[in-house]
Amino acid sequence: MARGTEIEAFGEKLHLALARANLSRAQAAQATGVDKSIIARWLSGSVRPADHSLSVLSERLSGRIAGFSRADWDLPLAAFRERLGLAAAVPARPADAVLEGSPLPLALEESAGLLEQSIAVNGGRYVMLYHGVSRLARLYAYAARIVLPPGGAAMILEFTNGVAVHGRGLAFALHGRIYAYMAAVRRRDSLGFLLLNTKVEHRLAILDGLICMRDGGLDAAAAAARCMLIRIGDEVDDPAFAATVERVNRCTDAGWETMLPAETVAAFAAPLPSQRLRVTADESWARTEPELAHAESAPQAALVARMRELLRG
Repeated sequence: MARGTEIEAFGEKLHLALARANLSRAQAAQATGVDKSIIARWLSGSVRPADHSLSVLSERLSGRIAGFSRADWDLPLAAFRERLGLAAAVPARPADAVLEGSPLPLALEESAGLLEQSIAVNGGRYVMLYHGVSRLARLYAYAARIVLPPGGAAMILEFTNGVAVHGRGLAFALHGRIYAYMAAVRRRDSLGFLLLNTKVEHRLAILDGLICMRDGGLDAAAAAARCMLIRIGDEVDDPAFAATVERVNRCTDAGWETMLPAETVAAFAAPLPSQRLRVTADESWARTEPELAHAESAPQAALVARMRELLRG
């Protein structure tokens, strides 16, 4: 571990403190005056914070956690949890009670008959591309995959950059749409929802729709953005996925706007309200693999070809 202030289980304590203060990693980085990558390293335990950074962080947390101070970090982990008011376990509730009144069981039941067909056309490894919700001129992307666990009642959609961002949750197909709801793997109070146009007759090359999430800015505003999932391959095993994560991150650092076809960038940058809040069937870029050969799908075919070229192993 790199030099810095020695604190037992600091990464885990920081996870707890950020969750308790309702702070994202980006917000913590901005408040502390360090880069987001530094926060990620603190959380992973690969780097320890300098005492000055720890003092600044503690001061920022005290504005959201009453009485919090630098000395609290030195508490044993159990006492630290209790200091944050997280010690008492929430009594477990039966699954039926948790889901009472929820439409999810009905949705899963409705989609169960199409599960094998859904994974056949939608399963695979993707790049999840979306425009920034606070910086509309930027395009962002994560590696993503859609899988069906053995015996699973629904598909799993997962996306990550391998460091600070990692979302995972259920996905199911209903009436030409993919519905997915996800939680941040290390931040259970941060949820995201996807509503994607899909098709049922052939394997998908592009899924297209909307993502709704909490903005990473300091105001943590509710936000929605257009989102596309572009198929990169069928392999969804961990080594193939990890390789895609690395390649996507390199492209993100370089800037997607400079590498993708102009029509793709324009599809995200169009100022029409319909591009921000709704994606109609006519506007949708959802395409099956066979449809890419049609002349009217030239922009979509160019996007898929370019994305696969950029991420080829």
